[in-house]
Amino acid sequence: MAAVQQAPVPAHELFVEPGQLPKLRSNYGDYVDPKSTGWMKPTPIDTPLEEMRRRFNEHGYVWVRNVIPREDVLDMRQQ
Repeated sequence: MAAVQQAPVPAHELFVEPGQLPKLRSNYGDYVDPKSTGWMKPTPIDTPLEEMRRRFNEHGYVWVRNVIPREDVLDMRQQ
């Protein structure tokens, strides 16, 4: 009989200690080494475009808070 992998708990349902990173899983069910993760740094919405481009080139992302409604983000993560 093959083992059935349980679906991970959706991110918005996890309890996370304040200031601590949650335990993250890969698509294959293994937990991700916490040393390879970190908190994203938000970029204020009024940041000049050239600075946003620099941050994207340096970090590989630009996170601008509250551009997309929170519930939409959490629903997408669950999907």
